[in-house]
Amino acid sequence: MSHLGRIGELTDELITVITGLASKQDAGKFRRWQDFTFQAFKQPSPRTNQFEVAARLKGLQEKFRVLNHDDLADALQDRIAEVEQISYELAPEVLSLFLQLSNQPVKYSKVADLEQLKPLDPPPPLTWSDILADDPLDDVEGVWSNIDFAADTSEDEDSVSTPDRSFEKLEVSSVSNKNDEDGALAQSYIVPEDDNALQEVTGAQFWISQVKLFREQAEGLHGTRELDGLWFITELQAVREVLFMLLGLPTALFKREGPVIISLNTKYALHHSSEHSFHQILHSYAVTGTKLNRLRAWTVKKQDVTLTQTFTAATQQRLRSFNRSLSEMQGQFVAPQEEVVVSLLGIYSKVQLAAQPLLQLSEVVADLDVTCSAEPF
Repeated sequence: MSHLGRIGELTDELITVITGLASKQDAGKFRRWQDFTFQAFKQPSPRTNQFEVAARLKGLQEKFRVLNHDDLADALQDRIAEVEQISYELAPEVLSLFLQLSNQPVKYSKVADLEQLKPLDPPPPLTWSDILADDPLDDVEGVWSNIDFAADTSEDEDSVSTPDRSFEKLEVSSVSNKNDEDGALAQSYIVPEDDNALQEVTGAQFWISQVKLFREQAEGLHGTRELDGLWFITELQAVREVLFMLLGLPTALFKREGPVIISLNTKYALHHSSEHSFHQILHSYAVTGTKLNRLRAWTVKKQDVTLTQTFTAATQQRLRSFNRSLSEMQGQFVAPQEEVVVSLLGIYSKVQLAAQPLLQLSEVVADLDVTCSAEPF
């Protein structure tokens, strides 16, 4: 039933209760009452005077006491106190409706009827003693004993021979008939480990183990002098570490000296470039990362001045835009759409172009920390 149909049905029921008319008895008169009722519903009605309702309830309490019904007066006072603790906007209207529907409360009201309104007591919680009383155990002491399932092995299971431990030799295709399927064990479906894939993943982690090929190539270019203690990496690995560092993430190619300062790890070198040139470009990246970290650290500080809070929010927005630019640079190497030249110098020029406003802003923030006062700027 629709909402309007439900309202019409309730309205007809209300007219019948109040006037005693039914739609089948006098349809014309009943329709006039319907029109009158609907117009009354549409007209905005004023709010009930809560003070008038409170005065009527107080007068009803006094009436109970005068007529020697103190029990009814006390019960009414307790219910009024409960209603006052409830934050309900239409409470005066509800109480006024109850007063209008009341029919000689002194004569017909009984305190004993309030017992029917009390909620039922919840059932007691279920305990193990109740369960055992309803369904006792045959062997109480042996409930928690360890069971040896091997001793209860059936004859059919004993007839199955133990499979060979070399899982690599087992093939799923060997299970060709029903008897073989019944005797196949779960071990035959285990996929053997691919040691080559694991070694490839471990070999890509240049910070764990040295790559011998890079070492041999470096010795061929530079000889064996001054190469002891150096771990050689590719330029692609260096670009990845640089972009991670600029995003504020920990890397193996750079070290953190405190919460802000970034320094390079001289342990690593490129196998096709000189050590000095490689460390020089990494030092430039480290200076840029230090300024960006100083700016990120300043944006997370609590600011009490409204103007400074607005400035901090704008700075955070610029940092998020810069992080998106770095992610786009990473995407060129992770999923290249065309041939990409991996170059630390090429990435450095792109980074400087995107980070130039933030680097200048970092110097302004450094001056703010030194000359901080109650008034911003």
